[in-house]
Order: sequence, then structure tokens, then C-alpha cells
Amino acid sequence: MASNLLLSLSLGIVALIIYDIQGINPCSDVQRMNYWTGETTCCKYVQCKPNFYVKTCEEDHTADTCEPCPRGFFMLQSTDSHFPFPCEKISCPPEARPVSFMSEKGCHIPCECDESRGYMGEDPCLCQKRPPSVILNTISKN
Repeated sequence: MASNLLLSLSLGIVALIIYDIQGINPCSDVQRMNYWTGETTCCKYVQCKPNFYVKTCEEDHTADTCEPCPRGFFMLQSTDSHFPFPCEKISCPPEARPVSFMSEKGCHIPCECDESRGYMGEDPCLCQKRPPSVILNTISKN
């Protein structure tokens, strides 16, 4: 029994020595494999807030980073190194227009009803055509 324990312990030490000799460091953070080359990269974990995406590290044992979504794109929820989702292209309904903030009411997209084309409402997914009387009142006030 003791000899089996000693053998297991010895094999574990040999495995650690082989890792050390070959320069192989087990990744304690996020390990990714390039499926074309077979190379692996170990990146330090990050968590990004909404409207930021995870830019994955390119060199071993460096950190992923949080980058803002490019203009015209958005990220509704937080994302992290384990689930590095891409930013989504802003796609507003035809009655709405893109804006730089998230709608607080209704559907949560960075859009608002396009008042310059006669649409109104708080929910950018349910914009209504402004009644003619509202249009006339708005014009007469200017």
C-alpha cells in the first residue's frame, strides 16, 4: 500500500519536472486554442461592463482587455473572458433612429423614435405616427 502511494507521488513529481523542463505552464486563467495552428494561449480573465467587449490577449500570460464597442455597435449585457461575445450591430426599427444610449423603456436597444420624421413614443420598438394635431401644435410653437 505504501509502495503504491510512493509510486503515485513519484509520478506526480516527475510530471511536474517534465512540465518545468519543457517550459509548459498549466494555465490557471483562460486557455484558448487557435484551431488553425493548434497553438494555445493563456490569458488573464477580465469581466467587461455593457457596451464593452473582450479583446482577447495575443501573448501568453497577458490579460484580455475590455474595449468599447465600435461606433454603430452595442453590447446589452456584461461579458467576460469565458464568454467573449462580440458587439452587435445597431438595428433600429424603421420608425426609430440610433442613439448613443440604451432605451430605458420598452425594448432595450440604443434607439429612439424618430421625431424628425413624425414618430413619437417612449418605446423605440413601438413608435407611433404623430397625429396631425400634434404636428400642427409643434410647428406653430416654433
